[in-house]
Amino acid sequence: MLNQYPWWKYALMLLVIIPGFLYALPNLYGDDPGLQIRGVRNFKVTEATLSMVKATVRQNGITPKSVIREG
Repeated sequence: MLNQYPWWKYALMLLVIIPGFLYALPNLYGDDPGLQIRGVRNFKVTEATLSMVKATVRQNGITPKSVIREG
C-alpha cells in the first residue's frame, strides 16, 4: 500500500531541504587555516613585519599559499 501525501507537504520538504543543503556545502571542503596580523594602537604592519612573518612561518615548515598586505 502506497502512502500518499498532499503536494504542499512535498513542497514544504523541498523548501527545507534545499536551503539546508546549501548551508551544508562549505563543510564539504577541507580546512584551510589562516594567519591574520593587524596593527594595534600605534603599531603599523609594514613590509619588514611581513618579511619577518614569512620567514618565521617558513622556518616552522609551513608553506604559505598566499601572503597579502591590505590597507
